[in-house]
Amino acid sequence: RLAREIVTLVRGRIDGSIDELNNWPMDSMRKAIDPVITNIEQWEAGIRALTGINASYPGFMPNVIHIRLDKEHLYTFHVDRAHNNDKIIAREPQARIPAQDILRASRGYWGPFPHMFVDLSFSQAASFLSKIKNVSSKEQWIAVADEYKIPRHSEEFWPFFDWLHQWISQNMKEEGAIIDIRNYDISDDVY
Repeated sequence: RLAREIVTLVRGRIDGSIDELNNWPMDSMRKAIDPVITNIEQWEAGIRALTGINASYPGFMPNVIHIRLDKEHLYTFHVDRAHNNDKIIAREPQARIPAQDILRASRGYWGPFPHMFVDLSFSQAASFLSKIKNVSSKEQWIAVADEYKIPRHSEEFWPFFDWLHQWISQNMKEEGAIIDIRNYDISDDVY
């Protein structure tokens, strides 16, 4: 609470930026997911309905998901994993608190170790976000992932991967990275 009050006081005085996707500190920006999404504003409003809140679905999601919308807009979903202590190296499974995991979103590329790629049209966007919001079990998450992810063995995998590398080279000239896919599409048991 103190952090929110401090950020509210200094917001705009440091760099003028507001985190428009994760509702913090602007919880008033939160809206419901539109039943039909036809533009970026509706898509980002739908993202705000999922991010930065305590909910069950982040505990079942992989750490990093790269999402391409309408063949040109890149977003990354990443999950902040909750732990009950900082001694997690040797005993991470015992330290995990999945019920307190939080979904975050970023415009563009974040995280060189993706677990999932998703390629959406605007006509799929509302359904994708709504299905995530309704996830309350591992089985439900697996059903959503199986419907939307690009499997590693898919013909769509390498073209998406190449597009992502091209996006990084064009938009992140100095911060760019090589994508490490050794954890891509691994077992859902690890989350």
